[in-house]
Amino acid sequence: MRIDLQWMKIQKIESGQPMPTRLWVWLGALSAGLLALLPSRLLAAPMLQDVATGASEGIWPVLLPLSTAAIGVERTIEIVWNYVEWALLNFRHTDPAELKTPQYIQFKSGTSLVLGVVLGVLVSNYTGMHLFDYLKPLTPRFLETVPPLWDVIITGIIIGSGAKPAHEILGVLTHIKNFFSYAAINQRESA
Repeated sequence: MRIDLQWMKIQKIESGQPMPTRLWVWLGALSAGLLALLPSRLLAAPMLQDVATGASEGIWPVLLPLSTAAIGVERTIEIVWNYVEWALLNFRHTDPAELKTPQYIQFKSGTSLVLGVVLGVLVSNYTGMHLFDYLKPLTPRFLETVPPLWDVIITGIIIGSGAKPAHEILGVLTHIKNFFSYAAINQRESA
């Protein structure tokens, strides 16, 4: 069985030319498909809802402090690595190419994970951020037997291991910002 996808090619559109109707049809079908996949509960929900109190607040009050702490730990680790690499380049006269080798990047990633977990446990302990205490109203009688020490350690591990995804997200945002700034510069130069 062979499917010919030749008719689906999107050609480069020169400025001033209208978009081909086939592309409009595909975009319309994609939009209609995405709207059809939305859950009916979301579409049936009233616009204004009463604010719930107590145990039905949801998971966001739990995730927001954890993600904020993970971003703080990630930024701290990034600053530490910037100073370490600066010292390696200036005092040990390390070749900059050595800081781009796969071995160094793997060492840096593993060390950052361990340092992130240690910093996460410290942040969890000193700020009183306990994940299971936050979740107790959402899961009554399920998390009551968790010792506070385990709560601090597990919360710290989650914060520390969340630093890597936070680093990736911040890296993507930085690349997007750089892309738009370079595009603006190129457009100004071409004008």
